[in-house]
Amino acid sequence: MLASILAWSLATPPVASPPRFTGAFRGIEVGFGGVFGATDGQSVSLSGRAASVVYLADVALTYRAAIRESTAHHLSVAARLHPFFLFLLANNRWGATIGAFYLELGVGGLAQAGDLAATWQWGTGIDVPLVGDLDQDGLWLGAELVRTCSFTGARAVEAVEEDAITAVSLRLGWRFNGL
Repeated sequence: MLASILAWSLATPPVASPPRFTGAFRGIEVGFGGVFGATDGQSVSLSGRAASVVYLADVALTYRAAIRESTAHHLSVAARLHPFFLFLLANNRWGATIGAFYLELGVGGLAQAGDLAATWQWGTGIDVPLVGDLDQDGLWLGAELVRTCSFTGARAVEAVEEDAITAVSLRLGWRFNGL
């Protein structure tokens, strides 16, 4: 009897449960907005992101084109920390939105009119789930503000401000849950 129960349990494949939303994701985003600095213009961006479990942090690799008198091309990698990640425990859209708020710090490179510059950036943003259940892949809408500055050394504050670019954009992204 015990042998037949053991043989049956080994022969029966386990039932797979649907994946749960853990906050971990991989995603791709496209953004549109404006840039402000010495001259104003438009911004177009493309990002790839990956987040740890419970949104503790995520990493974004971003290409941004700041379209002004001369187009600036910026490639950066940034760490995004989610201070309200515990709101994910609510397991609803409000909790996911509040938990998605982030503070960003990153480094990169800027190419404009034949000149190259090393940059650092800081910013903030938030994402809102649009389509799909939280435990499935889905479409997210995001908003961000990113300030990019060049590593210029010890210069006057006015000169550093001229080297800074502020980008405000709306992003639309698709997220694949899990890592």
